[in-house]
Amino acid sequence: MTSLILLKSILFSNALQKTRKKKKKGRRPMNKKTSPVCRICFKEQGTVPIFNNILYPSIPIEIRNFSGVTINESQDTSNYMCKNCLDLLNGCIMFRELCQKNNKHLVEVAVKSENKIYERDKKLQESVDSYNIPSPAFSIDNSEIWGCSTCSTAFENLETYNTHLTACSSQANKDSKATDEVKVKRKFLCDICGKTSHSNASLQIHMSTHENVFPFKCEVCPYQGRTLDLLRVHKRSHMVDKPFKCSQCPKSTTTASNLAKHMRHVHSNTRPYKCTYCDKAFSYQHDMKRHIKDIHLRQGTVECDLCFKKFNTKKILQGHRSKIHNIKGERQGRLPSYLQCQIIDETIENIINDDNST
Repeated sequence: MTSLILLKSILFSNALQKTRKKKKKGRRPMNKKTSPVCRICFKEQGTVPIFNNILYPSIPIEIRNFSGVTINESQDTSNYMCKNCLDLLNGCIMFRELCQKNNKHLVEVAVKSENKIYERDKKLQESVDSYNIPSPAFSIDNSEIWGCSTCSTAFENLETYNTHLTACSSQANKDSKATDEVKVKRKFLCDICGKTSHSNASLQIHMSTHENVFPFKCEVCPYQGRTLDLLRVHKRSHMVDKPFKCSQCPKSTTTASNLAKHMRHVHSNTRPYKCTYCDKAFSYQHDMKRHIKDIHLRQGTVECDLCFKKFNTKKILQGHRSKIHNIKGERQGRLPSYLQCQIIDETIENIINDDNST
């Protein structure tokens, strides 16, 4: 009887140990640490801490400013965000800073222009007052005559002259402002794009850019230009000895603007425009903006048609195709306008021919 009770107790303890082991196995996946998901998009893996971030300490505040959503630190949800969401947030911050910077510049320009108008009116008033200093003439009966130099009105009383002088000066200022407004309005407007020109001749030159007519042809190559000035600039590319030469290296260019760009890119050490994402600096602001747009804000928008690998820009894709697949890329750069028009015309003709054939 005693041995039977002992056997039952041993079997009961073994069964109890097995159930405890099963419970522990079931709890292991709950205690296992997994990589946090992005709290913003809930798609990518969160690698950037939202709170207590030394590099980006104001992430929760900026998220609330742009989205109106308040994010608080919690143990139940992820406290991380992915790199793509961080890039979107940084893009919004850059856009806000750009708007604020340009608005500040416009306000400063407006204040300066108002100050200039005020100073001009003040000087004009002073000059009017200086010219209208009471200097009476004498009539036949030796009575004083006060004459206004603005409207040539004569007065026999000084008080009447002073009252008239104030009204006459203000009217003269209004007339001068009206003439200035007429001068400002006398600008020649392009009815296609809205651009204004100071003369009818410059407007006609500008209007030619909206027409696909290229009457000025190069005698050396197939180039065709809309204006004579464009043809003259193009002809410099055929010159063996280019007119604008660098003073520090053998480089020579066809235009003064290209020489200035060369001097700033190559021989100047000043890089005032710095990237907010990395340590790169640039000579021109548009180069810095293009770098941020192509490198930091784009995430694999261009795909290789051979290995399906994604890149940020076509230039990087071209280097990949040349280095990995041994395929030479096409010439990069903007096509001349006459070639662009020819390509568009050929495309339209092909579409029309296809429609007619079907």
